[in-house]
Amino acid sequence: MRLFRFECKKLLSASGFCRLCIGLLALCFLVALLGNVPAPTPEEQQAYRDAYAGEIAYVIRLAENNKADYTYTAGENSYIVRYQNDLIERYSALLERGVAPQDVRGWDAFFSLSADDLLLLLLAALTGIVLTMTEKDHRTDTLLCITPRGNASKRTKVWVFGASSFLFAVLFTAVPLIGIAVRYGLSSPFVPLCSVQEFLFCPYDINIFHICCCPLRSNRLSRLGSCFFADGRHRFAKAICFRFVCPQACLRSATRLQARTARLR
Repeated sequence: MRLFRFECKKLLSASGFCRLCIGLLALCFLVALLGNVPAPTPEEQQAYRDAYAGEIAYVIRLAENNKADYTYTAGENSYIVRYQNDLIERYSALLERGVAPQDVRGWDAFFSLSADDLLLLLLAALTGIVLTMTEKDHRTDTLLCITPRGNASKRTKVWVFGASSFLFAVLFTAVPLIGIAVRYGLSSPFVPLCSVQEFLFCPYDINIFHICCCPLRSNRLSRLGSCFFADGRHRFAKAICFRFVCPQACLRSATRLQARTARLR
């Protein structure tokens, strides 16, 4: 615990690091408040809600046609046929449960932001550089190699990086959310995630609040579970690393990929 506090103090006392963090947060807030972040009009939202059931039914029909074609060419036990079965099962369950988009305000603009992800990745990279290069700058790296607890410093750095990444993820989720709320206002987050147009083909019956709370799930088990939850099993290693520093991106990219795949196949 003493090493952990020492590494945190060393990180915070690094020249210009705190000012850089505050500056990036301010930039993130200004992008959300004044940047080019379009929000759909009420007419566009109504058209989206009216077309949702038809779009999901189209995906199901397309999957059924693909299943028939691939069953003939590849066999019933092939991966592509099992994938089409999974598509049919997931999207049919959405229609059976009556999942439908609701009227939302501000959430489309929030999830269309990309600057916060880029700034978060930049800050995470700079945090890792500061944590690993400080000993070299102070010429104490050689001393750590020969001390009995020198290797413990490396493990502590990993924990500090994890804690700082979690804190940055929370801040870079809350700050742009505040900016969007000031600019557009925010409706209730307890509505289906498919209410956000970017998640049209989301195959899960979850609400907006679930994905917004992803940064708050700090333990390792929930992070691994969220990677599986986002159907990122075939990108497992990449999903874990990216999820750790960029909470919304994994589910966002997974649903985009699934929507694109469903249309292509």
